[in-house]
Amino acid sequence: MKKMVFFVIVFLVLLMSTLAHGQVFGDVGIHRVVFPQFAYGGGWTTTIIVTNTSNSPMQFTIGFTRSDDQFGLVPIVVQPDGSVRMVGAHNPGNIPPKGSWTTILRSTEPTVITGYINVMVHI
Repeated sequence: MKKMVFFVIVFLVLLMSTLAHGQVFGDVGIHRVVFPQFAYGGGWTTTIIVTNTSNSPMQFTIGFTRSDDQFGLVPIVVQPDGSVRMVGAHNPGNIPPKGSWTTILRSTEPTVITGYINVMVHI
């Protein structure tokens, strides 16, 4: 039986408008968007793409919560050398104007981990 690999691509647009793919919450100085699902392990992966559509550098912090509402640790590349670490939240620094940041959550573990993504855009 072949393993099925499922790719979920999440597009985040760093603007102040409401986004079709997630729920937007307005905080002072922070634009927060919640996306309902990520998965990795057991043949599942999630691809996350963040695009800065503005003409200024932007920063965001992405956090993960498991489906049981506990803080989630996910395998994500956070080092310049490409090494993967288990982190619950990550800020990759400035995304240049019209630039993007991409990461893929994947694991060789047989257990599937699912949850939701919380993105805070610093404005």
